[in-house]
Amino acid sequence: MNPLGLNPLGVNPLGGGPVPDPSWPTNPAINAAFTAGAGLAVLAGLVFAVRCYRREGTVIGFVCLLGGAVASLFEPLTAANAFVYYPVQEQLTLFTAYGVRIPLFLTLAYTAEIGLGSLALWRLLRAGGGPSAVMRVWLLVALGDVLLETPALWLRVFYYYGPQPLNLWGMPLYWAPLDGALGILPAVLLHLLHGPSWRAWHHLVLIALYPTSVAVFYVGAGWPVWTLMNTGVAMPWIWAGGLLTVALTYLFVRALAALTAVPPEALRNAWRASPADHALPH
Repeated sequence: MNPLGLNPLGVNPLGGGPVPDPSWPTNPAINAAFTAGAGLAVLAGLVFAVRCYRREGTVIGFVCLLGGAVASLFEPLTAANAFVYYPVQEQLTLFTAYGVRIPLFLTLAYTAEIGLGSLALWRLLRAGGGPSAVMRVWLLVALGDVLLETPALWLRVFYYYGPQPLNLWGMPLYWAPLDGALGILPAVLLHLLHGPSWRAWHHLVLIALYPTSVAVFYVGAGWPVWTLMNTGVAMPWIWAGGLLTVALTYLFVRALAALTAVPPEALRNAWRASPADHALPH
C-alpha cells in the first residue's frame, strides 16, 4: 500500500486473489465535477467534428468520437483483470459487465481521450506529420493521462487495488503509456486507408476498430504485468512485468509510427486490388 492509502487491498476469503473495498468513500459532488469535465471535453470534440463536416463534408470526426465511446465496452474486462474499481455509490452507472459497473464519466473520458485523440492524430498525419506526430501524440496523451488521473485518484473518484507496480503516488505509471496508445491504431489505419470512395460500412468497421485497438494494447502489451499481478508472485517480478509492458507498448507504437511513412496511395491501391491480383504464379 502506498503512503497515501490509494491502493486499497482486500483479501478474498475464497483465496482467489485481491478484491476491492466496496465501502471505499467517494464524494458525489467531486464525481459530478469529473463527469462534467469529461463531458466538456466531449463537447469540444463535437464542435471540432462539426467544423470538419462543414469545411470538408466528412463525418469522420463523429465516427472517431463514437468509436471512442464504443471502446469503453472493453473496460470491464480490463478492470476485472487489472484490478481497477469504480465505486458504485455516488456514481451514475452507465452499464455493467463481468460484475464491473462502468460509470458515465469513464465512457465520456474514453470518448475524449481515445476518440478525440485519434481524430487529432489523423488530422496531423493528413497534414504530413509522419512518424514523429505519432510519437508526440502518444507522449502527450500519456502525460495528460497522468495529470488527469492523479487528482481523480487522490479525490477518490476510482482506485487501483492489488499489487500494482510503478505506483509512486497512487497511480501505477505503466498505465500512462498504455492509455496514451489506445487511439493510435485507428488513426494510423484511417490515414492509410481513408479515401473519397469510403462507404457507410467502412465507417462501421472503423468504429469496431476502437475496442479492438484497446484489446491490442491492453492484452498485447499489458499481459506481462497483469498475468504476474494475478499469480501472487513477489513484487519485484511484478515491477519487471510492468517495465516489460511499457517496453512492449513503446515497440507497438514505434511500429505504427513507421507505417505512416508508407505512401497512403500505394496501400489504398493494394487494399482495393482483387485477391487474384496477389495470387502467386503457378
